[in-house]
This record gives sequence, structure tokens and C-alpha cells, in this order.
Amino acid sequence: MYRDRPEEWFTDANSEEKALLRQINAELLLPMPGRARLIGLMTLGPKKSEEAYTPTDLRTLQSVAAQTGLTLEVAGQNARR
Repeated sequence: MYRDRPEEWFTDANSEEKALLRQINAELLLPMPGRARLIGLMTLGPKKSEEAYTPTDLRTLQSVAAQTGLTLEVAGQNARR
């Protein structure tokens, strides 16, 4: 998410959502999908190196977010049993 080149979803966000993203210094938002629904979002700030996230970073982090979403879904189902 680059504030100087905002994507449509950020432009369409309401003022509360934009304020929260600024407050937590969100630079990268990744979906955490479950099997049939979105479980949540993984929100990351800037890298410690202050460099941009690379395509390799994004692929790795997308994989982690997807695995995390499925893990949370399964853990939630097991907790209800």
C-alpha cells in the first residue's frame, strides 16, 4: 500500500478505516482466507530495512497469510468441539 499511489480499495475506504491504517502504519495488507470465507487480514508495517517489499517477500508473506487463515479456521472449529 503506497499512500502516494493509493489503490482503489484504499481510496474508497471511509475516514475511520483510513485513520486506523495510518495509526498502525500499515504498509502491506494480506488476506487470510479460510476454506469458504475471509478469516482476517495480516497487516504489516514497513520493513526494518525501510526498503520496499520485493516480489519474493510478497509471495512468501502471501503463503504465510494463507496458511495462517486455514490454521485459525481449523483451530476455531476444534475449540468448538
